[in-house]
Amino acid sequence: MGTDTALITAAGEIDAANADEFREHITDALVRGKHLALDLSQLKFFGTEGFSALHRISVRCAEADVRWAMVPGAEVRRVLRICDPEGNLPAVDAVDEAMAVVRGSRPLLAVVSH
Repeated sequence: MGTDTALITAAGEIDAANADEFREHITDALVRGKHLALDLSQLKFFGTEGFSALHRISVRCAEADVRWAMVPGAEVRRVLRICDPEGNLPAVDAVDEAMAVVRGSRPLLAVVSH
């Protein structure tokens, strides 16, 4: 992993009590690189405040021109189905996929031609 790529893994719970701390930790990492991969697959609980943090992280990444992707586990996917039904946040199935997306070697969306 290059110095311009941050891979951050979260485990346990993200809820109203710690979502701001989670967001601050992630946005601090944006200063150090142009690629961000979040592994959220080990979370046992993910509340709506966690989703709000992800949304703010996404906005901050766009402002800083940082490519990012996340690997959501079951708890995160549950919240994303409700709060992000259109799939606007960049979610993939595995860490290696996230790394490929953020480095630009795999597009997040498929190109469709007719």
